[in-house]
Amino acid sequence: MKIRLYIILSLLVISATPQAARLPFEIPPSGQPQELIGNMDMMGPTALAFDSRNRPYLFDARWPKHFGYILTLREGKWVKLSYESALRELFPSLRPPSRPFLHARGTIVFDDQDGLYFIITVPKSGGGRSKRFQSVLIYSPDLGESFQAYRLPRGRTSLELRVGHNRLTAPPAISVSVPRQRVSYIKWGRRSRFSVILPRKEGNRLQIPAPVTVSDNALAAGTGHSGGTSFAVTTGRYTHVVYTEVPNSARGGNPTYAATIDRDTGRVVSRTFLVTADPEKPDNHSRPVITVDSSLYLHVIAGSHNGDFHYLRSLKPDATDAGWTSPEVLRGERRTYQGLVCDLDDRLHLVYRAHPSLRYQRRSADDQGWSPSLELVRAPRGHRGYTVFYHRLAIDRIGTLYLAFTFFDRKLRERGDFPQALITSTDGGRTWQLARTRDVAARVVQPVAVTEDDRTLSLGE
Repeated sequence: MKIRLYIILSLLVISATPQAARLPFEIPPSGQPQELIGNMDMMGPTALAFDSRNRPYLFDARWPKHFGYILTLREGKWVKLSYESALRELFPSLRPPSRPFLHARGTIVFDDQDGLYFIITVPKSGGGRSKRFQSVLIYSPDLGESFQAYRLPRGRTSLELRVGHNRLTAPPAISVSVPRQRVSYIKWGRRSRFSVILPRKEGNRLQIPAPVTVSDNALAAGTGHSGGTSFAVTTGRYTHVVYTEVPNSARGGNPTYAATIDRDTGRVVSRTFLVTADPEKPDNHSRPVITVDSSLYLHVIAGSHNGDFHYLRSLKPDATDAGWTSPEVLRGERRTYQGLVCDLDDRLHLVYRAHPSLRYQRRSADDQGWSPSLELVRAPRGHRGYTVFYHRLAIDRIGTLYLAFTFFDRKLRERGDFPQALITSTDGGRTWQLARTRDVAARVVQPVAVTEDDRTLSLGE
């Protein structure tokens, strides 16, 4: 008799969905986060990811008091998973940072086998007040039961994130951007070498090979400090990346490219020009992001720094060198720091800063264009001057959107206050509400039940 295997994934909601908030959320003028987030029972994350059972894993790379551990949910309760001992194998004299990070770098992702990866920065000298930092890749093959730490090469680094239909049968790609030369007509950024590391698994550990150079003339690559979505998507054999290069003149804009790396050979097999993105002056804030849909078509948002975005889609699946749609300009606001994800129904979701707020748009899979923008988060009443939110957009395994953010204000910074919050949408971005632990826990997939020859076996944690 042919054995039939049924996998039953329980997605029963065990608590009511919270009532949608009246948008926009407003950062509290006092800077006290509890006025915004209420009793969330967890830190306001700077990065988050979800395992195959849709359990969240999050960390806060900003506050020294949260250094050395990540949080996850077990039986509806937040549990600390410490990676500090793995760090101390590399840095025996390690001390936590003595002050908050303004930009809160850090990325986290799972591969298809539930391997957990995240990048953090640690003081290079081991001292808590060091101003020089080392990027470290933390890896767990067993959902946080144990951790391994790997030094990464010099430069700014970030992980490929799960932003759509990535096929991460291998470890995620890692970007490395190393400044090489100042350019007289560029205020923000330097001529840099943009490379990509493609880690390999060997048994229970990782091998970190030499980076694959994509461009020696790069201006911007990687996720940066805000927006938080991916510079790359892996579709199996291929990893596709996006980046900008240094133009030949002070008014040359931000030439944006896509490239494909063959993971089997470790070589770049194509480089393709996409668009000259805003602003007119070259600027490393004009940083492209990429996602991939269920048919493996690639989607890119290019630009900007207080200008327009450009949207493009590949004409063929899984290819950067077979043509792209004409750039579609997203106008109307001063846009910066895009976050882009693709959901289970191939809708695109875009969050970005537009002075003085965070705004949201979506695009349906039937190519009917982008929705009008929606204001999600507003600066405090009375705020004047520079506005930035340090936001991170993520999507879980069942299509729930998560937006984590904090807010920069000089007065709040002087007091040491960085209000942090996490909001969610369960209906494709139509409504948003503050995250609550019980609602996040309700989205966890229950243990798998397997039926074989009319015998049912329950597989627990």
